[in-house]
Amino acid sequence: MSRMKFNDDAVENNEYVTIEGLSKMLNVSRQSIVKVINDTERNFPKPFPLMKSEKREKNIWSKKEIKEWLEEQRNQKVT
Repeated sequence: MSRMKFNDDAVENNEYVTIEGLSKMLNVSRQSIVKVINDTERNFPKPFPLMKSEKREKNIWSKKEIKEWLEEQRNQKVT
């Protein structure tokens, strides 16, 4: 059985979460989260830019917006 690895960069608090935190929160791989984020038809919530450099970009998402999106997905029976 494979074990998911979580980066120490995961930001989790009451309101915001990084992509690593999303992976942990939703109990899916980071790759799965990236696929959903990049699928324009899924209308995943937009992130807030936290940091951007030549080599790295870090975003955070609102947990509230993620939860609302999940509810919409359930109501539309997309997931």
